[in-house]
Amino acid sequence: MVSPDSVVDSVSIKLEKPLSYEQYTELKNAFSSIEDRVSFSRYIPFYDEDYWMYNSAMLASLLIAVVAAFNLVVLYHYVLVRRQKSLAIFQLCGCTKGRAIRLYVAESLMLTVPCYCLSAVLYHFVLLKPFTRIFPYIDTAYSLRLYATGFGIFVTVCTIAIWILSARIVSKHSIVERKGGVV
Repeated sequence: MVSPDSVVDSVSIKLEKPLSYEQYTELKNAFSSIEDRVSFSRYIPFYDEDYWMYNSAMLASLLIAVVAAFNLVVLYHYVLVRRQKSLAIFQLCGCTKGRAIRLYVAESLMLTVPCYCLSAVLYHFVLLKPFTRIFPYIDTAYSLRLYATGFGIFVTVCTIAIWILSARIVSKHSIVERKGGVV
């Protein structure tokens, strides 16, 4: 039995598997009542030999977000080209080119944002567990920050590319050409 007057200089915890950032934060919060007497070392997510692999996985995830955004833009280009007559009707009813562009960008974002969110949720809750058997620390690599960064990149690339695409298509032909089906 340890005396109540005893002072503990340091405590070390050995884990079988590294802590995720969420687990680290939870542990740090558990000691919040005595935080002035407890110090935590900086969070280091991975061990040396595996660090490059998980950085590569995160970089690949972000590149996939960019490629997926461009894939969606190519698909949406087809949709915009097929809707030339409806664009002519919009313009005949008083829709400005700027409003048409904003309409197309908003429409594409209403389609892409839920698709990204659904795929991220499916990946995190369905596919990540089987991947953990192959890559034991991969669940640590896929944090909320990575999903948020991927989402930001995806939405930014989609918005800019579709804005440019919509502006090019809207200003390319006159209302008469669209209405007559020349385009």
